[in-house]
Amino acid sequence: MKAFFIDVTKKEVTEIDIENKLPALYAKIGCRLIQTVAIGVGQLLIIDEEGRLKKDRVGCFRFNEQGGVIPFFGNALMVNDGEEDWTDIDIPIETVRENITFFDMRPSDFPPPSFRVITFE
Repeated sequence: MKAFFIDVTKKEVTEIDIENKLPALYAKIGCRLIQTVAIGVGQLLIIDEEGRLKKDRVGCFRFNEQGGVIPFFGNALMVNDGEEDWTDIDIPIETVRENITFFDMRPSDFPPPSFRVITFE
């Protein structure tokens, strides 16, 4: 499958061919669990589900338009969302490169989420 590999260490986006199987995706991203995030029309990011939780992870990225201010930690793959499975990415790589911003940040650089538990008596 043709995909874009988003490398937060090198701060670059490259086109790769990767087997559309979970072990290959885990190995390329460098994770144990993945999560998909819709970005654009028909495109998905495959990201490390635990990326924010890893203390040793350096680097994150966000998309200038679609992604808003939400950073994605760790490496990622961008593919198309097919009817039953992921398919070859079909947008120009330049479009992704122009709309992505990389940051040298660790998950610990962000404040923890604030919430409170409300109990009913």
